[in-house]
Amino acid sequence: MASGVALIAWGNVKGDKSLMKAGHRKFMSGYKYVLQSVGSLKRHPAHKSIPLSSLSLEDEYNVALQHAVEGVVVLRNLGIDVTQQTSSGHNFHSAVTWWGSVAASKPASFKGYRSWGHNFHLGWIPIYVGAFPSQPSAKQLKSLARRVSGGKSPAFRAISLGGSTACLW
Repeated sequence: MASGVALIAWGNVKGDKSLMKAGHRKFMSGYKYVLQSVGSLKRHPAHKSIPLSSLSLEDEYNVALQHAVEGVVVLRNLGIDVTQQTSSGHNFHSAVTWWGSVAASKPASFKGYRSWGHNFHLGWIPIYVGAFPSQPSAKQLKSLARRVSGGKSPAFRAISLGGSTACLW
């Protein structure tokens, strides 16, 4: 899904519709996984050989949701809204709301709370809240971000776009 988001963004910058189309296909495959895993975490088929000791289902979902949030916002900025597409009865916002509740219930040692790692963190929160501030889960996510970051600003320094990019969103 990460490569799909990158291809969509790069294809748009280059004006290359074929790159954007290829990126959209890759993105949607991972997006479907995110929606289908709500309430019942499972391994993405592309990661079936990765042992749980190396990548837990929670960490995998957190990473996938991160890329889903980035992709949804990039696509939305291009005039393509995929937020209401459903799979297994869930859409984008229900997936974010569910995972936000799960993440908020985790102890302080949860890997997803790391704010300096490249993937295992909640750096998708500022992107989501910036793009969808009126969603019911936005308030809970802001609170979680403050708790995880200890109120530091910027709260997240390593979302997959790299560096301190929360201000872009």
